[in-house]
Amino acid sequence: MDPSIEGLLPKMRQALDADASGHAGRAMGESAAELEPLVAAVREALEKDEKLFADEDVSIAQQVAAALPRLVERVSKELAETRDRLVKEAPWALASLDSELDLLSPLGKGRQETAHTLYLAYLMDSRRPHGLGVAVLRELFRLLGKLIPGEDTFEILSRKSDDSEQRLRAIRVSAEEVVEAEHLTERALESRRCDIWIELVEEGRSLFVVIENKVDAGEHGDQLSAYEGAVWQRARARRHLNFEARLIFLTPDGRPPGDEADKKLWIPISYRQLAVVLACASRDAPEPGRSLLMLYTASILRKVLDIPAKAEGVDRVRQLPFMREVLESLTTGGSQ
Repeated sequence: MDPSIEGLLPKMRQALDADASGHAGRAMGESAAELEPLVAAVREALEKDEKLFADEDVSIAQQVAAALPRLVERVSKELAETRDRLVKEAPWALASLDSELDLLSPLGKGRQETAHTLYLAYLMDSRRPHGLGVAVLRELFRLLGKLIPGEDTFEILSRKSDDSEQRLRAIRVSAEEVVEAEHLTERALESRRCDIWIELVEEGRSLFVVIENKVDAGEHGDQLSAYEGAVWQRARARRHLNFEARLIFLTPDGRPPGDEADKKLWIPISYRQLAVVLACASRDAPEPGRSLLMLYTASILRKVLDIPAKAEGVDRVRQLPFMREVLESLTTGGSQ
């Protein structure tokens, strides 16, 4: 954190706006763990920089120092109220949130992209012996149906009906799928590895969902464009002119791709949204699938999103955005 008043001004103004509006929890929930350090930083900055900046900036800093304790109180109250709602309406979501155990930490792979890719594909594959069936795919498709305006394919597939169940079970899911894509400069086919490839082939039509997973690394070169071309190549190989493709860009914060053209084609999804998907899929899941989902979701919360389990004080507020999204999923057609 920049220890000068100048560096702290954006956070201070955000804090004052939240205090004035009475929506402290909503405004500060994403970074509420910084509230107490911000108080200390404001005081330090006042001591060091009071003579260097305008009276207005110093006044803002003094107001923030006075307002932050109220913000902490409000956010803590919202945290308690939200948690009480989860206990009553979605207790299954608290298992991963409170677990100090997680799946990937003992392996030292809490932020390794390949580990997340392989395990996520495993959970989505109904043919695997986890006992989850199509639960994870159904919840993922329900999310896609909400994110894509006017989209009904994923909404239909996510319904709990015999027809949708049968179609979901026919879907093939693979990790690190080798696909053929046209090289943009040499105009020749080359092999690429796609993180997660989801494919439903039906008579005369195909559905493709490609997930590009980025935990710490960024996209490079023509990587995303190559995957776009690979979908067309695969559809042509199937001799299906009637096909639908959706491209998912999965990152910790849900950022879009860097390239402007890719932004129009790739749907950004955050790891927090993914954690909600997995938590909802665990609702009625049998064992051992329920425990597998809980432990992997805990890995996402702990290691990718830096959300602590059973934290004390203001650190607990980092749990708020996840809890809110779980509750929101229940009011917008989540797993019933």
